[in-house]
Amino acid sequence: NSLKNNDQPHIDAGIRQTWKFAHPRNKAMTGPFPLFLNMLKSPHYKMMLNHNSHKIKLITSGNGWQKFEVLMESANGNVMQFLWVVEMVTNGDYKDCWMTVAVSAPRPAGRGS
Repeated sequence: NSLKNNDQPHIDAGIRQTWKFAHPRNKAMTGPFPLFLNMLKSPHYKMMLNHNSHKIKLITSGNGWQKFEVLMESANGNVMQFLWVVEMVTNGDYKDCWMTVAVSAPRPAGRGS
């Protein structure tokens, strides 16, 4: 349960939810959760947190995987581009679930509106 008794979200509940969608191979490279949390709060990725808007575009796909371009406008109006790859898990507890296997480092892509 991600809510406290007073119905306020737990601190970092969204980051924890994102962690749950990470492919087991991704978790092996970015985890355990405290390391993943620190990575998302680092200067490199923190603009993802509480961003203003985003656009997602499928770039390519194959048998059991898809690659997307994600444009995110940060709270200060900067737009960053990420490449985001998801893959279908083929066995284990997450069999047949689409999960994130990789997210590129952000690249500047201009200014928002």
